Order: sequence, then C-alpha cells, then structure tokens
Amino acid sequence: MASSQSDTDGVLGYAAIFDGEADRKYLCPICLVVMRDAVQTSCGHRFCRVCILKVAGGNPLCKCPVDNTYFDFDDEMFPDIAIQREILSLPVKCNQVAEGCPWVGELRNLETHLEGCDYIEIECEFGCSRGRLLRRDIDLHKETCDKRPTICTHCSDQMPYSEITRHQLLECDKLPLNCTQCGRAGIMRGRIQCHLDNDCAHAIVNCQFWKYGCKVKEKRMNIFEHDTQSASRHIKLLEKHVSMQDQTIEDLKNRMKSICRTAIDTNFEMSGRLQWKIEVVPGENKYRSPSFYTGYPGYKLHLSLEKKGHIEQDQAYASLFVILESGQFDNDLFFPLNAVCKVKVLSEFVEPVETVIHCENIPRSYYEREISNCQRGRLRFMHTNKLFSADYCTNDCIYMDIKMKM
Repeated sequence: MASSQSDTDGVLGYAAIFDGEADRKYLCPICLVVMRDAVQTSCGHRFCRVCILKVAGGNPLCKCPVDNTYFDFDDEMFPDIAIQREILSLPVKCNQVAEGCPWVGELRNLETHLEGCDYIEIECEFGCSRGRLLRRDIDLHKETCDKRPTICTHCSDQMPYSEITRHQLLECDKLPLNCTQCGRAGIMRGRIQCHLDNDCAHAIVNCQFWKYGCKVKEKRMNIFEHDTQSASRHIKLLEKHVSMQDQTIEDLKNRMKSICRTAIDTNFEMSGRLQWKIEVVPGENKYRSPSFYTGYPGYKLHLSLEKKGHIEQDQAYASLFVILESGQFDNDLFFPLNAVCKVKVLSEFVEPVETVIHCENIPRSYYEREISNCQRGRLRFMHTNKLFSADYCTNDCIYMDIKMKM
C-alpha cells in the first residue's frame, strides 16, 4: 500500500498532558509519544500510522525500525483497533492546565473540550489592542472594549466606542445645540446655519438693499424698522442702480452697433453663405474669395481656387480649398471646427457642378502661417479645361454658390 502526500503530511502521535505516566506499550518507537491511529505489523510491533508511512517513504515494502524485518503494507500491516481504544480511554489533562484549567477526562474527549475551554486564548472579535484574552474573560472584555460597536443616540450611526465622543462633538448633524445668538435650545447641528439664515431674531443680517448700496447691518428683529425708516433712501439707491443699468445697456447697444458696422465695413458675409464671382485674369493661377463668417457669431473662412493645382499624367485639375482664418469671435467658439461646405459651380448652359468638402478637425488659426493645418478641400476639384470652358466661364467670370453647414 503506497502512501500518498496527504498520508505523510498528517499529525504524529498524541502530545497531550496525560494524568499520570502512560504505559510504554502505548508509545510509538519512532516519535516516542503516545501513538495516534495505531497500526500493527506482521512482526508484532506497533507504530503511529503517519510515522511508519514516513519511514517507508512511499515504497510498498518497509523495514521495521525495531527488528529490521521487511513487511508489505497491503498484506502485513493493519489498524490495531483494540490498542486505539485503550489509548483513547487514557486520562488526560487540559492543555491549558498551566493557565488554571482543572479539566481531566479521556483522550477521546480532549478535542471537544478544547473547542470550548475557558482557558484558551482567543482574539477580541473587535480587533482592539488588548491582543489575545482567555475565553473566560472575553464576555466581560466585550462590555468595556474601546472598539465595541456603539450606536450614536442622536443620529443612529454605528461606530467604535472610542470614536463616539469625537463624532458627537464635531460631526453629528443631529446633535441638539443651543443657538449662541437667541439662546433657543434643541436645534440640530445640521440645522443651525439654516436657523441663523432664516429664523433667528437676534442674528445680524444685511439690509435687503445691501447690493444697491445700503451697508446697514442689524438684528433680524430690527431690520423691518430700519426698512421703514430708510424707505426714501432706499428708493434713491434703487433709482441710482437703475440709472447705472440703463447706461450699461446703452453702452452694450452701442458696442453691438459698432460690431455690426465693422462687419459691414469689412464686407464680411455673416450668413454662412457666399456668392463668389471669380473674375478670370490671363496668366493668373490662384484666386482668393472674400472672407465670410459661418454665422453671427461664427467662424471666419475663405476659399482658395488654384487653376492648375494638380497635374497628373498630363491632365490638369483645378484645386479648391476651404481655409479657416483668425476671426473676431474665436474666443467664444469651440475648436476644432467641424463643418460641411457645399460648393456649386453655376452655369446658364449645363447642369451645375456640385461638390462637398468635409471640414473636419480644423484647429484654431492664430496666424497666417501653417495654412495647411487650417484648410480642407479637393485637390482634383474639376478638370481645368472644363472649369474654364465656355460652359462655366461666361464673360471671363466663374460663379460659385457656397454654403457652410455646421
């Protein structure tokens, strides 16, 4: 019978405190203490089961440590039930006899006794600093333990006993207090400020016309008398305040008019739409549209048309780009810009050509440099010859209708 790892990891003989000296026949020749789970071999010797398994080391044949006789685990070793009963009937004392436990009983009952022995040391279940205590003392300790759970009598929150005083002095919103102004008692801490702000007759409050210039502070119980006596003065303060507001409104109106005049004077469109008349000049390759805004307030843009912006296999294409400029409303807008530009090349003779330019993630423009970061467009917008043909170029002019959609 080969031994398993769990067999050899078991507990060796009984190290109990026997009441009197145990007979030598009960001692294991290997561990030299009273045998646990006694077994007997064919040569007549007894051992703890775990001890003899450790000696065998997993081999099916084992040499007896007493007389060097070989025996087979499966056929020549068996549990010695009779001796096991005798051992379990031996009288023993509690392991805590040195702590004062008076218990004496049979070995078979020792484990059951230890499970409830009053002289065993255990940890306080509340985790206090006292460490381990005798089980007999634990109930009395729980009544005085500084970590025992305690309920606040005011707010019903639970906390360790050691924290209840600090909680009630500093934190508990339902602790009843007296108002230091009027003396009213029984106001919960969490309601004290509300009481001072709204109810307390002795609280010092500002005159209700404080923001208009009256700097009087009085007890709430006297503020009505102040309002009555100062009615004419309060009216004058209100008149002054209204006059200042009227002046502010007038200034804002003038500023708005100035902004509108500036927009008109600079010839900027504010509607997000541009009618672009391109006057074709011989030899000119690049054309720039007037600046326009997507709205009011809005983003400032212009379009750029390059007559021969892209050459591919002897084919010339006109390129069209939407370019974001630095505008007067930029501080009030969100960046990057995301919009759609719809461009329609108009014609009296053929169907107009339409294209869509997706203006995505265009960063804010602070300067005219790095223009490529602020433009989106079509590198191959139209064949150059087609765009500048008589179908679309009338009297040396090309007309485009441009709409921005946010």
